[in-house]
Amino acid sequence: MKTHSFLDRCIGHDVMVNKIEAAGQRIGVTGWCYGISDGDTLVLPNGSDQATYTVERIRYKRDPRDMFSATLTYLGQPENAGDSTDG
Repeated sequence: MKTHSFLDRCIGHDVMVNKIEAAGQRIGVTGWCYGISDGDTLVLPNGSDQATYTVERIRYKRDPRDMFSATLTYLGQPENAGDSTDG
């Protein structure tokens, strides 16, 4: 399992929330990044803070190949956000 930080947005490495369920405990996202798998952890910006989510399900698009749709479950505030790695 890997941790992927999306705190520094750039072309080819970004995520957008497009669905919020259960008061933010479960979200749907679309993004761009290679190497994310079910069970991985994503660190996302949350206003001036950050939040961690686990990937329940991810599906990559055919074109562009790095674009994905995913369902994420909230894990909480990261303890050591600076230790996260981009996958």
